[in-house]
Amino acid sequence: MHRLKQGHWSKKHGDCCSSCGTTERPHYARGLCHNCYQTEIIRPTEKRKQWEKDYRLKNKEKHTRYDKRYRADHPYRMWAFDTIGGHKRKGFTVTTTVDELEELARGTTRCPICKCELKWKQGKQSNSSPTLDRVNNGKVINKDTVWIICNRCNTTKLDRNWDEFLGYCELVVNKFGKKK
Repeated sequence: MHRLKQGHWSKKHGDCCSSCGTTERPHYARGLCHNCYQTEIIRPTEKRKQWEKDYRLKNKEKHTRYDKRYRADHPYRMWAFDTIGGHKRKGFTVTTTVDELEELARGTTRCPICKCELKWKQGKQSNSSPTLDRVNNGKVINKDTVWIICNRCNTTKLDRNWDEFLGYCELVVNKFGKKK
């Protein structure tokens, strides 16, 4: 970042801060001193927050179209964002990043339990929708303690760990046997 020498103000804006009038610590742009630049440009003021809110409301349809297109073009990333956000809202400690979870998602095309193909499109969940399963059912989620399985398998597994789940499957098979 290019820094101007002390006392050197942009010719366009004059020889002092256009906001507070000081000649101390000029910023490299907009005719503001360093402090005013930080306050008015970097940290949003109430006026700027209101402008952003009005802009979003005025351009809601445009942003909705963009959001839908972005979600359709980036299903793995959006799934990772939504999954991490959902687990944080439920009180889990999430130590994995969106990038790590997205990488795991890109590498998982089929459910490792039932081998069905995972459907990565956004919208209503189906049996073959990808879900994040906690292997050890702990409150901490990181890339080493989770895997991606289909919604049907995750619903069946519930909060059982792997050994409990296998025991459950064995009970079902023993009780009802294999259909011929």
